[in-house]
Amino acid sequence: MEPAHSPLECSGPQKVTSSHKRMWEIVRELSAKNKIYNILEFGCGNGNFVTFLRDENYNAFGIDMQEKGMSETGINEGYLAVCSIENYHGLFGEIPFDMVIANHVMSIDATVTAIMNLSRGSNLFLAPSQYIEAWETNTSKILEIAHHNLRKGGFFADVEFKGEQLSPNIRRYAPGLGYKLISYSPQEIILQKQD
Repeated sequence: MEPAHSPLECSGPQKVTSSHKRMWEIVRELSAKNKIYNILEFGCGNGNFVTFLRDENYNAFGIDMQEKGMSETGINEGYLAVCSIENYHGLFGEIPFDMVIANHVMSIDATVTAIMNLSRGSNLFLAPSQYIEAWETNTSKILEIAHHNLRKGGFFADVEFKGEQLSPNIRRYAPGLGYKLISYSPQEIILQKQD
């Protein structure tokens, strides 16, 4: 069944952030051009975005280190789990994820390393990042790890990019590592692997 393309709307106790809305726009855009079906979200919180994606016929899964607020239905049905990134491996079997989302994770460097080990051949979305210090000191490393594991044409994105001061680093490292700059603003950065 093909994924649906309805607007992202959640009511009642469900909370949808602006970054989730932007991620949904990107999922829709890329699904029209690339195979996006299996999706994994690290730091999924209550699991609302994962549940929404499943309602839209994507095979979505999520993990978070805290159970508080997490959907009991998602836990019982096996698509949400309480787990650290370091202990994730194999939790959902050997699904080849087309997209990996890291959402407000605590250690951007360790998380990117873990995600890249899980997502070989994926389109990766690192979104959203609030850890400017990690970006400043690890820009080249983060982009290099991502490039190594993305499929050709895969995307690296941060949809809550809060580092206007990082522009020189991104512009210096990205082209040399084989990325094309698709979109850049103080709020968002999207890179595409070229080779």
